[in-house]
Amino acid sequence: MEGRFELFTISILKISRAILKIKSIEMEKYNLKPIHAICIYYLSMTENGLSQAQLVKKCEEDKAMVSRALSLLEQRGLVHNSQDKETKKYNSTLTLTASGLSLAKEIQNHIENIFANIGLSELEREQFYMSLNKIANSLSSYSEALDK
Repeated sequence: MEGRFELFTISILKISRAILKIKSIEMEKYNLKPIHAICIYYLSMTENGLSQAQLVKKCEEDKAMVSRALSLLEQRGLVHNSQDKETKKYNSTLTLTASGLSLAKEIQNHIENIFANIGLSELEREQFYMSLNKIANSLSSYSEALDK
């Protein structure tokens, strides 16, 4: 089928831009940026917290960007840092505060509402995510091989 490459790349680009725009607009309500949403989301997915190093890996964002985001979230009382004197900040455990957990629930509700209205059945959604994950892993492996 001709046009697959164009359809795939343009569709992925449109999805990425739409998600960034949605995150930007939704997070403006809290005077936060999209990077804050993704940090809060991943911190809410674990009971025992994450280190900054783990969060950088999960977010697939620049270390400095995540560090700045976490500093602001700590200042706002949304994230707690377990740092003690013997633990480097990058390896200390970060968890959400009660306020952070409340905001995480609001963010998760927004996400669920958005994706519930996409118009895919549960089976279609499951198949789509399975295929998308397969494509992402394959392209990631290929690009890593090119780096070597």
